[in-house]
Amino acid sequence: MNKNLSLGISIGVFVIAIVGLLLGYFAMTDQIDDPISGGTVPDPASIDSALNFTYLAIILALAGWIIFSIWKIIQNPKGFIVTGIGIVLFAIILFIGYSVAGGADTSFLDRPAEITDGSVLNSNTGLIVTYITLIITVLTIVAGLALGLLRYFKK
Repeated sequence: MNKNLSLGISIGVFVIAIVGLLLGYFAMTDQIDDPISGGTVPDPASIDSALNFTYLAIILALAGWIIFSIWKIIQNPKGFIVTGIGIVLFAIILFIGYSVAGGADTSFLDRPAEITDGSVLNSNTGLIVTYITLIITVLTIVAGLALGLLRYFKK
């Protein structure tokens, strides 16, 4: 990869990380006065900003994945096999997450129009996919460490 492109991507990732950390901090610390209870509650505007930024970061990550995958396919069509396997595995994880996720009873909520059964199902799917990918990541790290130790002691 070109050094300038690599540097640009690194700087972009750094900026996105800093902005994300700041928005997350404000989402957790900003408070407003609640007219109903008289106490303070988290500021919904700060939370919305952090969530919208997260959605944007996810879209940018997916777009980058697609663009660089297409670029890799153009450069080396045989290399698509590894990328194709990754795409298929990710689709399987999404399918498992969606299949396992269940809805929830939203009839007791004060604002049922804002929280629908579909949005609950999508949220549950996102959480389950996150848990699955976290488990896969931890297992991959542990396996890599174990293989590294085996290679080290084999010498």
